[in-house]
Amino acid sequence: MRKRLFLLLLAFISLCQMYAVERTKLNFNGGWLLKVGDFQGAELANYKDAGWKQITLPRAFNEKEAFKVSIEHLSDTIMWYRKHFHIQEVGDRKYFIEFEGVRFGADIWLNGKKVGYTENGVMASGFDLTPYIIKGENVIAVRVDNSQQKNCRWYSGSGIYRHVWLLTTEA
Repeated sequence: MRKRLFLLLLAFISLCQMYAVERTKLNFNGGWLLKVGDFQGAELANYKDAGWKQITLPRAFNEKEAFKVSIEHLSDTIMWYRKHFHIQEVGDRKYFIEFEGVRFGADIWLNGKKVGYTENGVMASGFDLTPYIIKGENVIAVRVDNSQQKNCRWYSGSGIYRHVWLLTTEA
């Protein structure tokens, strides 16, 4: 009985491995651009962002004042983050982006198409990029609006202040 159960379990594990989906998780923190303020059309792929500040995430726009001034005196505003990235393979892959934390309300676009919105600020959120991703250069744009809410008492930074990941799977 034990031998039969063991063989059945071994067959089940082999079957599961046969149908396993390849998944990659790429650190997506490098190569971002940041500009404080609200800019019409910054969600579009062809928006001119050559003069924007080059940064690596995580990066709160007001990190220099975080923990140095009282919460009620922190800057609250709108900021934009953009990232140009290259994709070599589409069609048989699915692409997702995961933000570990964006403070506060964030609209996300890929190649000028709205991907989603997150307003939690302290929890991770993810979005399916597959419908809008193209072979070649892609541009992701994130508009973070911290102008209408009070800063968090646990962390006073605003913007994309935690890690970002690009996940890919087989379609």
